[in-house]
Amino acid sequence: NSHRSIIRPIIESAISGSALFIPIAAIHAYKDSMSDHCIKETSVLFVQDACGVSRERAVELLEAGSASVERAVEIQQNALGPDQNAMSFPLTELGRLHMRDEEYEEARALFERALEIRVGALGPDHPDVQWVLRPYAALYRYQGNSERALELQERALEVTERAYGPDHPEVAWILGAIAYTVYLDDLDRAHRLNERALEIRLRALGPEHRLTGTSYYNLSCINALAGDRDAALEMFRKALDTGWSWEGVVDDPDLDSLRGDPEFEAMQDELKARLEEAE
Repeated sequence: NSHRSIIRPIIESAISGSALFIPIAAIHAYKDSMSDHCIKETSVLFVQDACGVSRERAVELLEAGSASVERAVEIQQNALGPDQNAMSFPLTELGRLHMRDEEYEEARALFERALEIRVGALGPDHPDVQWVLRPYAALYRYQGNSERALELQERALEVTERAYGPDHPEVAWILGAIAYTVYLDDLDRAHRLNERALEIRLRALGPEHRLTGTSYYNLSCINALAGDRDAALEMFRKALDTGWSWEGVVDDPDLDSLRGDPEFEAMQDELKARLEEAE
């Protein structure tokens, strides 16, 4: 996956004026972005500024990971109280960390509490509710409960479309997530969802944006699974032309039908060279 909203919560935290939120988001970004020098450095700078420490100490805090987040959440909860809407953000980020570490029950409890707080403070139809619904849905998907994941994703889609309209880039994110949830059972629906996400990104972000490239890549995978070689190669080429890259392509089973194809192998070599240059 691309970095999605890694930088967004850090910036939102800075805007909120609460220094404690900044290390929480930064730790999450740092841990998920080891191959992205720009995002990693942004995390270090935020922690330096928020905590008034040296660069070396900021790196130490970031490397400490979830223990530092746990302590930050504890401090913040004691300061604000457990039912303040502001607490839903660090609780969600901590849930993401536990989910990444496959500590699913801990993650579920944190997401549930974060969702309860956010809905209680903002109402069930506020667009910011989606920021908890999306990782919460991902948790169920990781555990193989596609039905529950889909319920949460469709709820996120509903509140987001109602707030921002059907052509907002955030809608494209959710459409892609729903497609990922259903594609093994309903390839046609996944194709339609990814096509709609692509149309939104082309209009909102343009043909050369890397998120547009993500949509092209998703369609390449869907077409490869459907046995449409020409369409899969065309979408993969378009993804590369946006500047998009992802090291996981090498092992992505969705593209197995293309392996050994000279045109695909040449494009894969091009992608590998791009990734090596970025290191």
